[in-house]
Amino acid sequence: MPQMSPMNWLYLFVYFNIAIYLTFVKFHFLSGASFPVKTAASTRPVGPMVFYI
Repeated sequence: MPQMSPMNWLYLFVYFNIAIYLTFVKFHFLSGASFPVKTAASTRPVGPMVFYI
C-alpha cells in the first residue's frame, strides 16, 4: 500500500461513505431486509481502510 496524503484519505472516506449509503438505501427499498445488508456493506469497505490508516 503506497503512502497517501491525508487529502486522498478524505476523498476515499467520503467515497466509501456514499457507496455504503447508496447500497444500504438500494437494498432497503428492494428487499426490506435492511439490517443484514447494512452490516455487510459497512464492514467490507471500512475494514481495510481502518487497517491501512
